[in-house]
Amino acid sequence: MKITCISLLIIILFWSCHSQQDKVGFYNKNLPGLMKSEVYNVVKNASRDTLDSWIKKGIKAAGIPPLTTILEYKFDDAIFFNSSNKKCFLMILERDTSRNAKLDAVDLMFGNYENKRWNFYLESLPTMFMSRQLHNRKKPFTFKELSDFGRNEVIKGYYQNLSYDVNDKFFDYDISILKQMHVDFLNDK
Repeated sequence: MKITCISLLIIILFWSCHSQQDKVGFYNKNLPGLMKSEVYNVVKNASRDTLDSWIKKGIKAAGIPPLTTILEYKFDDAIFFNSSNKKCFLMILERDTSRNAKLDAVDLMFGNYENKRWNFYLESLPTMFMSRQLHNRKKPFTFKELSDFGRNEVIKGYYQNLSYDVNDKFFDYDISILKQMHVDFLNDK
């Protein structure tokens, strides 16, 4: 009986790790089709326009990479939509090019479709860091490495356990709190 329980536990652990890789592969396989959709392109363009407008307004809040000249950034191609395509997560990949930098990062941006337009929030959302020291490297991670890292982390909550169905609870943010924090964010000049 004891051996059966241990064997079952090992199988479950192996399957859950394998399942995580499968989910990332499943998302990546379906991304080219998503990139052709209207909602994807609307969100991609609106999010870029939004970030550009924040930069032009001189908002100095942490998390807007171009305000420091030592950061290179770009939006990842991945956009993670909820099942109704009314909420999404985007990833901003950041490479720190300063000589003594120890971290590169992936910032999450949240999108919410309301009143016939997309609104985006950056403040108070998680930032995922990749330590160069832990990976024994001196140069910045590539955008591809940051993308792979970010997608792997986001996928952990994006799909429901043991399935490829989108986990809509993953998108449960209190929009009123995000809006209030966003007001403070916009006033940080």
